[in-house]
Amino acid sequence: MSAKSVSPATFKVDQIKFLESRVVLFRMDNQLDPVIAGKQLSGFDYRITTEQDMDAKKCIVRVRIGVVIQATLKDAAEKIEVGEIRTETVFKVTQLPKLLTSSQQNGSPAMPAPIGGTMIGLAYSTTRGQLLALGAGTILSRAFLPVVNPIQLLQNAGAEVKG
Repeated sequence: MSAKSVSPATFKVDQIKFLESRVVLFRMDNQLDPVIAGKQLSGFDYRITTEQDMDAKKCIVRVRIGVVIQATLKDAAEKIEVGEIRTETVFKVTQLPKLLTSSQQNGSPAMPAPIGGTMIGLAYSTTRGQLLALGAGTILSRAFLPVVNPIQLLQNAGAEVKG
């Protein structure tokens, strides 16, 4: 089976439809007093993981994103884990089987980077909003997920990002 390339004429963004997005886990650790930490807080670091799986016959793609949030305090060497969010976003992709390429490792169907990156970008932005909503009024309301390149998240299933 030879690999197909995806051209802009083959894939159009409107082929992707949101079906659902849900928070699988939200955890906030109240180790930091918001008033004290607000004065001593120098920023946040994020451990981001992503995972995708698909059902080509049903044209469904699931994107799972996990983010562990660590606070960094001024004059402190160690980071304090303050929260975590895990989300799952489900998409329907019109004509998904026609868009797939052949994996170089084992020949199984693979998602082309432009399509996978688009879905990870949409899911990551959705996760950003869910974190802001759930963390409102807490130390996590200041933990804005940083802007990242979705292709980088696609290629590296785990990434550490400084905020």
